[in-house]
Amino acid sequence: MILLGVLLIYFDVATAMVVFSLLQFSANMSRVLLWRKFILWPIFFQFMIGGTLAFGIMRLIAFIPDKAVVYLVLGRRCRARGAPISNGASCPMRRASPPHWCC
Repeated sequence: MILLGVLLIYFDVATAMVVFSLLQFSANMSRVLLWRKFILWPIFFQFMIGGTLAFGIMRLIAFIPDKAVVYLVLGRRCRARGAPISNGASCPMRRASPPHWCC
């Protein structure tokens, strides 16, 4: 997620998301090649079917948020996971267990 935030500094939202997706895809494919003998192929193919369906649905929606919205969502995700604040302390508002609507 930090990479997406950095890419948004240099690119607009659509370009940053495409570049981020390509980088993630190449990283994941390298792991697939390295660990291919341990992959449970029936589960992999089910995952691919679900991913293809999700891609088709998102393609129909075609929503591109503003940079501000992306930064707000990224910040909320980091705080919900208990990411450290700049001085190294954890977020003081973090609960022991997140509420049902979180994450």
